[in-house]
Amino acid sequence: MFQSPLHIITLFLFLAAAVPSTCIFAQSKIEKQAEKAYESRNMDEAGKLWLKALREYNDNADYQNEVRMLMQLGKLQMHSFKIDSALYYYREAGQTALDNGDKVNYGKALNSLSSIYAYKGMQDSVLSVLDEVMNIEGMPHDYISDAHSTLANVYESRFDYERAEKELLEAIRIDTLHRDSSSLPFNLVHYARLLSRETKNDEAVFYLFKAIDNLRGEKDKFKYATIYYELAAIFFRMNNGLKSREYAQKSIEICDELGLRTTRVEALIILANNEERDGEYFKALAHYSEAEEISKSKKRVLSLINCQLGKAACYIRLDSLQLAGNYLDSAEAQLKQVENELLDTKFQFLKSIYDLKIRGPRALPTALRTFENIRSKNNIYFTKYLSLVLANTFAQSKNYKDAWMYYLQYDELSDSIYRIQQSYITQDLEARYRKKEQETQIKLLGAENEFKSIRLQQQSYMIMGSILAIVIFAGLLLALIRYYNRSKQQKELAEKSLHEKNVLLREIHHRVKNNLQVISSLLALQSKYIEDDNALVALQQGQDRVHSMALIHEDLYRSENLTGVDTEIYFDQLVDNLFESYNIHEDRIEMKMDVEAISLDVDTMIPLGLILNELVSNALKHAFSDDQKGLIQVSLHEEANHLRLEVRDNGNRIKSKDEIEGKSFGFELIKAFARKLKADINISVDKGLCIQLLIRQYNKAA
Repeated sequence: MFQSPLHIITLFLFLAAAVPSTCIFAQSKIEKQAEKAYESRNMDEAGKLWLKALREYNDNADYQNEVRMLMQLGKLQMHSFKIDSALYYYREAGQTALDNGDKVNYGKALNSLSSIYAYKGMQDSVLSVLDEVMNIEGMPHDYISDAHSTLANVYESRFDYERAEKELLEAIRIDTLHRDSSSLPFNLVHYARLLSRETKNDEAVFYLFKAIDNLRGEKDKFKYATIYYELAAIFFRMNNGLKSREYAQKSIEICDELGLRTTRVEALIILANNEERDGEYFKALAHYSEAEEISKSKKRVLSLINCQLGKAACYIRLDSLQLAGNYLDSAEAQLKQVENELLDTKFQFLKSIYDLKIRGPRALPTALRTFENIRSKNNIYFTKYLSLVLANTFAQSKNYKDAWMYYLQYDELSDSIYRIQQSYITQDLEARYRKKEQETQIKLLGAENEFKSIRLQQQSYMIMGSILAIVIFAGLLLALIRYYNRSKQQKELAEKSLHEKNVLLREIHHRVKNNLQVISSLLALQSKYIEDDNALVALQQGQDRVHSMALIHEDLYRSENLTGVDTEIYFDQLVDNLFESYNIHEDRIEMKMDVEAISLDVDTMIPLGLILNELVSNALKHAFSDDQKGLIQVSLHEEANHLRLEVRDNGNRIKSKDEIEGKSFGFELIKAFARKLKADINISVDKGLCIQLLIRQYNKAA
């Protein structure tokens, strides 16, 4: 779930700025042709022409232009992702400048080399090279800003956020001082990312949109893709999946329009991260695979590792452990080539999960160390999932005390994540940024109007009457505005109050669902260590009943309608759960549903759901002989002020009503809940069992 650092994307942009196409040197005809070919993306032709110009300058012993051509060729190779070739040209440029005593051009070449080292993950080399660049007198401001920004990326990847912020603020100061719109937006985005890590989310979003405001329209359109990607990444870290997906899609759209494959990789990974987090593992795998192919072709090592770890995570969740192991092995081999603590942490987390699932309790010592490590880094999603796996592993070794402790941590983290997600429903950070900008503009306009008023007061007496009329009109307008604002505030307060009540009600349903899920999980854990068949059956039935109630509260807190449950959706979920619980395949027993979509309130749906749970589970357990192809039909319809619920099967094991009535606890439950709903029960045994309830007391959701 980690993202590749922003500097890997922006290196090429900084390199483009570092070697401007127009400069103080007079361009030859060949160079102009090369520039034209380069701008039209004809890289091969541009390279041939720049090589020709390089040979001419070399023959004439014009070292300054020779260095410039070497730098252009290095930039060209970087944009063509021929990294080793770019490395050669930049080294040649630096050595040529150094041999001629040109420290500034030597520093420019070193700066470009640092970008390549950063791209290749050679962080110690980056620090060494940039330290030399910083000590060269006369370096242009844009190269110094670039150096500080690259250093910030290195320190960030090493979790030294204080040093990263210091370097980045210096880069922003230099860009602002020199009004450098080429790198300022990206430094603002990077600073926003650091603010986000410190949970200063409002400020982070402000700086992200500040970065967009510093772009130059169509001229910088390709930069929008990068900034939208970074917005998606920060919203992902803020656990705001809705906005993260929105901006990832925006980034991909621009990438597709402009053919930006590298930025598209990062946006695809963010999109896949969100899908993985939301449990859409097959969608996530598709996007990881697409990003993986591009990363391989572009030799983007960090992105490739990210994709491999993402696919391993999905396969672990899908219990395809062999595939997960293959991707973990591949990622581990790649990680040995780079220095990146973020990806190392994700690998250790996934390896611990994998080992616990493969080796069980024997993997606990390593997994517990990993757990403490990720918890110290405040990654609540990793900590949550590892807590659940640890709880199950401790239960497997019959250490119920520790199992319960880690399960409580899992439940607490689930609540924390839910609260974080709900908090973003109540705020629109983009709108707040725009409002702040508008307030600034209003203040400026107010100051300008005041100045104009003073100027008007100095005019002749002839226009004083007009000014007075304007003042009176302004007073009336102000009164109208105040009245409008007061009405608007009252409306907003009412809407806010209603929203807060809805959020509270949603939280209550979520809590109830979680508590029921805890009970269900405890019953499941307990059943693993009970050998008595009757007791096992009773525990499974209890678990199914609890789950039927939990489904109702889960539907309520996920739905926009907090007071009603859709019968069609709920019945499908309940039946699917029972088929999974009893390990029934559709080739053995077929289920046909004819359920009218009716929104019923909780007091009606809970007893109705428990009745359906008992009827369907009884049919699955008792209706069919081993060699019989089974069919169960469930229907629910509203007819003349009552509900008709019917569960029918074609089983051959129930011969008479007497075999059902008064024979089981389940049927006693059905009769009890039927009385609550004032329902009549009709039972018939004709080519199978048919139980029909005519429900007279029920309430629809408001």
